Amino acid sequence: TGEFSYGKTPLFFAVTRCRDATVLALLARGAATKIVNNKGQSVRALAISHLKPETYRAVVDAEEADTRPWINWRETKSDGLTYGDLDARFLERPLEPRDVVDDVAVNPTTHISRRGAFLRKNPQRQQKQQAPPGKPPKPSTYAPSAPPADSEALLQAVSDASDEVETVGALEALA
Repeated sequence: TGEFSYGKTPLFFAVTRCRDATVLALLARGAATKIVNNKGQSVRALAISHLKPETYRAVVDAEEADTRPWINWRETKSDGLTYGDLDARFLERPLEPRDVVDDVAVNPTTHISRRGAFLRKNPQRQQKQQAPPGKPPKPSTYAPSAPPADSEALLQAVSDASDEVETVGALEALA
């Protein structure tokens, strides 16, 4: 589990990467929607600014149909930093006049506003150091892999996982 990853399920990752088809596939397989991550964001609060309207509606419908209790990682694993796309139902402060609320999302972001917003809201966090001028950056070690042989098993494994540790374990078991 990486630092500050509490509550970020495969569904969260799909939403934050604007992957409508993946979100719909995970919802169809019963992915948990009633989770607030350590930042104070829910799937629904993120979905309004990251997904197409019809996918957002599917998230709302799935959340309303989800009978599981809410899990709020912000209560126990908060990093204390400020973010956009907060869920108003779990906001730790009163709404302020400058706050924008859309459905349950407080200060929903846009693709443009997400660029550099974290550092503007949290100046105490340092940016990663860039390579000095004239020196090339370190090469990436990323290498794309072949698509999974059984995509249905892959989707089922990640939709059944409740957190990042279980997700990794499920994926390793399929490898």
